[in-house]
Amino acid sequence: MFIFIILIYLSQIFWFCVIKYNKNFTLDLKDFYKKINNKIDAIIIANPNSPVGDLIQEKDLIKIIKKSNKYGIPFFIDQAYFEFSKTDMIQLVKKFDNVIISRTFSKGMGAAGIRLAYIIANYKIIKLFENVRPLYEINQIAVRYGLFLIKNYSLAKNYCVKTIISRDKLCKIFEKNKIIVINSKTNSIHVKFGKNLNKVKKIFNNFRVLFKFSTLPHSNYKQWVRLTIFPDIEKEEFIKKIILCQK
Repeated sequence: MFIFIILIYLSQIFWFCVIKYNKNFTLDLKDFYKKINNKIDAIIIANPNSPVGDLIQEKDLIKIIKKSNKYGIPFFIDQAYFEFSKTDMIQLVKKFDNVIISRTFSKGMGAAGIRLAYIIANYKIIKLFENVRPLYEINQIAVRYGLFLIKNYSLAKNYCVKTIISRDKLCKIFEKNKIIVINSKTNSIHVKFGKNLNKVKKIFNNFRVLFKFSTLPHSNYKQWVRLTIFPDIEKEEFIKKIILCQK
């Protein structure tokens, strides 16, 4: 569930070749590179990944893409959270003819309800997508709202920048107060409250804060709390209460 997946097609059956996470919550890129071969039909990654929130840097990704391109393997990069990662990677589409990037209006633009996304790739690949797409894949409401968001993209981008700042600030505050936290390149972080978890849950309930538990690599369910970040979250009263209950 929380591992990188390479998709392999063999004898009418889909097989999955997994790349495991290291204990520092990063993918084993050496193993990733080693397992690319001519039996693979496609490589699909989320970068930044979710729920871990890790990011493969572009310089590390290029080495893997080069090998996949050598075998003619399509390399699909899901960048749903790219607005929160200070990265772009669109230039990879220009450098490599096997790279496909997908993005969504659901995360950074806050429009999950319209179910709108787009593909960035070279002309040949786009034509292949056009040949297999549904006749009516999006409705007019989604189109109109999507156009509105594009015209006002600076507002969404500003929100994402503020979210990144608050995400990093909150992690530093937790670390300063000896609360174990994993920062990410998305709009959420993972926090381990340990013996104080029940106290923190009561604080969340009192302030009507929604949260969820995460199972991260090398850990158990309910060991990590996944907390969604928004601008100035570090100034919220419930954060102050959480800090106090750790002392």
